[in-house]
Amino acid sequence: MFLVARLGVLLLTGAATLAVAARWPRLRTAALIGSVAGGLMALGVLGLAFLTEDWRFATVVGHARPDVAWTLRVAAIWAGPEGSLLLWTTMAATAALAVTRLGSSTLPGRLLAATTAAYGLVVLTEADPFERMAAPPGAGNGLQPVLEHPAMLWHPPVLYLGLIAILIPTALSVGNPGRRETGAIAWTLPLALALLTSGLATGANWAHVELGWGGYWAWDPIENAGLVAWLAGASLLHRLGGGMDAEPEASWSLPATAAAVVPGIAAIWATTITRTGVLNSVHAFAERPTLRVMLLSIAVVFTATMFLLASVRRSKDGEPRPAPPIRSVAGFVAIGLAAIVVAVGTYEPALERLVGNEPFIITGRFYSLLLWPIAVVAAVLRVRAVIRSSTPRGSTQGLAGSVGGAVLAMLVVTAAAGAPGLVLAAAGGAIAGSTIFDRRPDPSAGRSRLAHVGVGVLMVGIAGTTATVAETVVVLTDVEAATALGVVNHRGIDIVDGGGTSEAIASVDVTMGGRTRTFHPRLVSYRSTGGESTEVDTDRGWAADVQVALIDADADRATYRLVRLPRISLVWIGAALITIGFGNTARVRRRQSRLQPDGEPAVT
Repeated sequence: MFLVARLGVLLLTGAATLAVAARWPRLRTAALIGSVAGGLMALGVLGLAFLTEDWRFATVVGHARPDVAWTLRVAAIWAGPEGSLLLWTTMAATAALAVTRLGSSTLPGRLLAATTAAYGLVVLTEADPFERMAAPPGAGNGLQPVLEHPAMLWHPPVLYLGLIAILIPTALSVGNPGRRETGAIAWTLPLALALLTSGLATGANWAHVELGWGGYWAWDPIENAGLVAWLAGASLLHRLGGGMDAEPEASWSLPATAAAVVPGIAAIWATTITRTGVLNSVHAFAERPTLRVMLLSIAVVFTATMFLLASVRRSKDGEPRPAPPIRSVAGFVAIGLAAIVVAVGTYEPALERLVGNEPFIITGRFYSLLLWPIAVVAAVLRVRAVIRSSTPRGSTQGLAGSVGGAVLAMLVVTAAAGAPGLVLAAAGGAIAGSTIFDRRPDPSAGRSRLAHVGVGVLMVGIAGTTATVAETVVVLTDVEAATALGVVNHRGIDIVDGGGTSEAIASVDVTMGGRTRTFHPRLVSYRSTGGESTEVDTDRGWAADVQVALIDADADRATYRLVRLPRISLVWIGAALITIGFGNTARVRRRQSRLQPDGEPAVT
């Protein structure tokens, strides 16, 4: 099994290297197919090692233990730097193959193949997931306690898939893209954004049920890095508009190409800071100096290469192409500014640390103060664009929809959200309302309608959660305690021992608004690591989610933390609408791209 795994990694790396040097398109495609096959072979062996509890492998010992469900053992593949990097490299090879098949130019495929080969070299040398133990132990250490959650199965791979997918339109934008590349970008970009939205949303929901993570969005560097890629991609989508509604010669000017490379660069850096420990994060892997240098080098070289290719790109006659019309000034500028704000807040501490300075502590207040006015201004510009670009009747409907949406949103979040929350809710409601009644003749407006409605709903949900109330209370057994959130009655604690864990399961009644609900929060202790995790019990509802966490307990009392999050359901509804909207846009544009001629021959 070890030899098969090694062969898979060698094939993954060597075939990608061959694809970079190959002069014949069929050979390049065959090499990339071999690279993907090698990566899948290695991942299959690693998954089998986790499933069968093969303690000969150091990675299995470090991230698996026998008393957890087999699903969590499989999820441990991407719990550490070795397995996650192998998964990322295999996905990168798949992206290189997709770019080779979608484009007519050889440069994008070579670029991603070279990136895949570089990551494969790291896997072979400094992040070997198949390193064997000299003296295999009888069992492994298992995942970090907070990672032993069902969301570990889908959140990391979906997030990786979104980040990798956004590399495809980025790569296709270089190398003098023609009609074929333009058509591919028109649908791969919204598809990547749909996947990335899903990855970020599932991570936010996971953080929501893990109370110690600071809520559904704690402005953790890893969350932010993925958000930067999403914002950069969304800004590019507004920059290009329909993509296929314009001639390719007008769509790919120098500024457009420069804007197009940013999402892919942000995606590379998002995965780089995850594995290098450059930033303090609950997601970061252990620091390893050599691995850090290699991964940072790949990110720096990729960034420099992309910007170089964007700066020297010229049209066929050697002259720079004219700047295309910006399809949505509000979207392009506002979302671009938001991406810059999040990027500065995320990466500035890393720069300070790399040069030896004490990094600044950037809290959520930094993002809130700067992003709040950007969101409000973007809403105003969005409504203005709908009204000015529509027919007279459409303008009236758009204005009525925006006003009605703003009023309805403020009623939904109530005055408890405060003035900033009410303004943000009004902005989100105006975006959703004006979009629903958008009657502009531009065909691209209809395709993106659902995603824009989702953004508005998401903003209203975020505004609602500004009225979140939290309280910590100590309660004696069977003695009611009145709190600001309601009446709490602690019924008792059950201790359940199983395998390597000991769980304290509480039973507590909470009465709010005349309704009594019973919660069973848990405090889990892990014998192998000595760690603890708080398993929150959540009562979900349209008006609010109520969460109860067990902080501490003894024979006759318990300490609970109660949290009430108003309108958080709108956050998940908004994210779902955005995902579906982007997915539908990708579907429509892909169908349209098939109706277009292939365009120019390959340019090397």
